[in-house]
Amino acid sequence: SYAIAESLGVVDGEHLTFDEMFSVFSRIAENVSLPLTVDIETGYARNLEELAQNVERLLVIGVCGVNLEDQLIGVTNPGLCSTEEQCDKIKTIKETAAKMSTEIFINARTDVFFQGRDETADLVEEAISRANAYK
Repeated sequence: SYAIAESLGVVDGEHLTFDEMFSVFSRIAENVSLPLTVDIETGYARNLEELAQNVERLLVIGVCGVNLEDQLIGVTNPGLCSTEEQCDKIKTIKETAAKMSTEIFINARTDVFFQGRDETADLVEEAISRANAYK
């Protein structure tokens, strides 16, 4: 997402719309024969229904994987969504793929180390806990 956003003159962090990102994803999908995974940041969605619609569009063009972050977008202080909310997003993506009789790889990333917090053993434990939940 970073390279695409910057190449279009905006900063990373869902400052482009999903339609704008989808346009680039589509152009890439049309011109590669390798498996394609894309970075959908936090999903470009206000709710799980919208996330499912976005994932459907990606699967139709042949995307086989997504990168999904657990940070909060558009907040003044860095933050993370709850583990439960991220797990709901992961479940929605998997269920959407299953409804379309396909599979999708989800790189469910935790951004605990990008929050400006001191890197302590507790932070490592939080990252491990989140990763286990996402798995």
